[in-house]
Amino acid sequence: MAAACSLSLTYEMIQLLFGLGSFDVDDLILNTLGGILGYVPAKWIHRMIYYRERRLRMFQSIKK
Repeated sequence: MAAACSLSLTYEMIQLLFGLGSFDVDDLILNTLGGILGYVPAKWIHRMIYYRERRLRMFQSIKK
């Protein structure tokens, strides 16, 4: 959560400093929320792949 918020804050500060857009607090909140919502399924998929590979390795060692 801290990483998503920090990255979003960095983008907003760059926009503010260089005049490339407008600094909006709602963008900061929504980008942070989007980062969190993207992290959850990515972590879930990573765990599924990890445990599947672990299970496959365990079965392969049993067959030998």
